[in-house]
Amino acid sequence: GLTSPMKWLTLCLLLSAVAFCCAADKPPCTEFTKDDTTYQVTDQASCRDACCNAEGMCGGAGEIGDWNGVTPNGMCNCKQGGTNRDLCVDPGYSAAASRAPLFGVVSVVALLQIFAFMRN
Repeated sequence: GLTSPMKWLTLCLLLSAVAFCCAADKPPCTEFTKDDTTYQVTDQASCRDACCNAEGMCGGAGEIGDWNGVTPNGMCNCKQGGTNRDLCVDPGYSAAASRAPLFGVVSVVALLQIFAFMRN
């Protein structure tokens, strides 16, 4: 059973990982606001503009505003050097496609651990 504190801790960590990989906690791209400025992020150019003006991630090696999806269902990710930051995610954006491999691995591991806990 689940009598060991270590088993409970492991189970909680696994379930937290599943919840984390599936959460979309970023604002919609069409309503992204920072410092009282609203950015209409709808494509590659406006994503790059928002990354530069809102996040200061502009110029330099490896800078890019990476737009994924089709308006009004997209996602903007800012990249510069070793920094990678999700700026905004529209509610209709299919994050499942981009996170499916991670979600699949985490889900399988979590289920295997739960079954192993229940058997002990």
